[in-house]
Amino acid sequence: AGVWSLADAAVLVAARGRLMQALPTGGAMTAIRATETQVQAHLVDGVEVAAVNSPDGVVISGDADAVAKVAAHFETVRPLPVSHAFHSVLMDPMLAEFEHIAAGVTYRPPAVPIVSNLTGDLADPDHLCTPAYWVRHVRQAVRFHDGVQTLRGHGVTTFLEIGPDAALTATADPGDEAEFIAVQRRDRDQPRQLLSAVG
Repeated sequence: AGVWSLADAAVLVAARGRLMQALPTGGAMTAIRATETQVQAHLVDGVEVAAVNSPDGVVISGDADAVAKVAAHFETVRPLPVSHAFHSVLMDPMLAEFEHIAAGVTYRPPAVPIVSNLTGDLADPDHLCTPAYWVRHVRQAVRFHDGVQTLRGHGVTTFLEIGPDAALTATADPGDEAEFIAVQRRDRDQPRQLLSAVG
């Protein structure tokens, strides 16, 4: 969307990944089939909602033992194969350094509207141009489902997931006339899958 140059975007993505991977391990993330309200009712210290992917698809994150304690309240759960507890308090030690790095890149107003993963609504262009917004992006829950609903409210009916697999496409609620397409899938030939997705 033009908020950063390609070079600055690469600096931020690399720094975010490096700082996250340098954190101590020991956290966990688990996907739960339940509403956000149902999950919130069972949260304990050290566990937070990390993502809301669908009306009944929530991911929790935090201390491994505490995550297991919360997950035990639900029938359908799936521990995620992650190295760290992303979007949780366990990310806090990296935030100051990431904000320092984010302050060193150049920001421009986006050339197209952006739906924020933090709010699930259209992002305020001024917020996107601050390091603080991108620090919150590391730390707060991903509101994927709300973002999809916002886009659908603006007439969007086709969604492309651009990543190494269909992680979010599989959780999306297609509803009426909406189509969710994964550009890549781990178990398929990449060029063929790409052409199939965009063809």
